[in-house]
Amino acid sequence: MWRAGPDAKPRGRRQSGFTLLEILVVVGLVAMLSLAVLVVPVWVDDQRQLDSESASLADTLTMLNEQSLFSGRLMALRVTERGWTPLTYDVGERAFVPAQGNGLQANRLPESLELTWQYDDLPDDDDEERMSLQDAAKQLVTDDPFGGDD
Repeated sequence: MWRAGPDAKPRGRRQSGFTLLEILVVVGLVAMLSLAVLVVPVWVDDQRQLDSESASLADTLTMLNEQSLFSGRLMALRVTERGWTPLTYDVGERAFVPAQGNGLQANRLPESLELTWQYDDLPDDDDEERMSLQDAAKQLVTDDPFGGDD
């Protein structure tokens, strides 16, 4: 017989644990959050990226200088707006070729960075005489580093 009262317990199934639907919903949400984390690009601070590329350029110049000094080879650096390439002079070809090994390698700048040049010894804007980049490069190459007139 069935009694109705405060102590009466229903005679049905008691639920214990999670249903399959609840587990699938949680797994789906975790999968969507994981996908969102992987798809969203990691934003790099431009200043940190600029500092890193500046340090890389300084390291390349230092290595070029040291290798040129210790090996006695003529070395140079080809610089473009998008990056730089270390070069060494090949006597047989009578031309500069890309340097290989010893940590010297071409470097391409990220899309957010661009390399520009500023030459400090250019005439003022008031002067009639303007110097092109080619003229400035010639002046840098032809000037005697020891201060002589020859």
